Amino acid sequence: MPRLPDSPAPGTLKDDMPVYLYVAVTDTGPGLTPKELELLFQRFSQVSPKTHTVFGGSGLGLFVCRKITELMGGRIEVASEHGKGSTFRFFIEARTCQTSKRPASIDDVEMAEARPPIKRRHTATKMGFAGPGPKPHVLIVEDNLINQTVLARQLKHVGLTCEVASNGLEALEKVRRVSSLTQPPQGQPFDCILMDLEMPVMDGLTALRHIREEEAAGTLALNLVIALTGNARQGQIDEAKAAGMDEVVIKPYRLDDLLHKIEEMMRIRATAAAAAQAPAPPSLERLPSSDSVEMNEA
Repeated sequence: MPRLPDSPAPGTLKDDMPVYLYVAVTDTGPGLTPKELELLFQRFSQVSPKTHTVFGGSGLGLFVCRKITELMGGRIEVASEHGKGSTFRFFIEARTCQTSKRPASIDDVEMAEARPPIKRRHTATKMGFAGPGPKPHVLIVEDNLINQTVLARQLKHVGLTCEVASNGLEALEKVRRVSSLTQPPQGQPFDCILMDLEMPVMDGLTALRHIREEEAAGTLALNLVIALTGNARQGQIDEAKAAGMDEVVIKPYRLDDLLHKIEEMMRIRATAAAAAQAPAPPSLERLPSSDSVEMNEA
């Protein structure tokens, strides 16, 4: 890492002075080989195929970190020894600012009073889920524990019920238990499955393939599956839909947009199911011809 400028002496800092913030994190993990070090900070790159299988991810994290530090006038790097651990360190350029609170002036008060009030979004009342009747039961399939917990709390906050799964295999087992057509269901069926694509153990598309195959074989009831993915490339979206996803939602998303999508897809599914159960109209071949009607009247 390049030598940073000497820090100003204590008490000499002034407002808007350039400073450098340096951070280092050291672990005692397995460390990295020189060959593995060459793969770090590259786009869609992981040190080994086992990384995705065990931890998931898409190989973008360190690439994004490198870009951010460069945009902030800094740099990131790693020093590692195989079998002993690694040290990740970075620095960014910043500027000093006023830290003491100054008393509010009359102008500040007038501006605050003139500012229009913030319009709060009442997501739950906008959705059909907020009314009477049963609320959708959702399965969240997400390997990131933080994302999983946040989304579950958000859905429960607007009145939905949900369960979680940390990978595709766990999700498949839950779906089989509640949607089986060959044995009594063990739990409440899912009205919607929110499926992440990149996960360890079993990814989302593999889990979906098993679900669709078992639906076609008549051993599972039909399931509504919406993909949640951070990959906005059209090719990946088309691939997910071709594999059997009902819809694809790109991360990051707004909660009300996701709720509207769930409601929309559930409505489409319900309409299609009602149409499939409706009696078919009589065939034209079965209708009496005008000639036969005239003969009967004669």
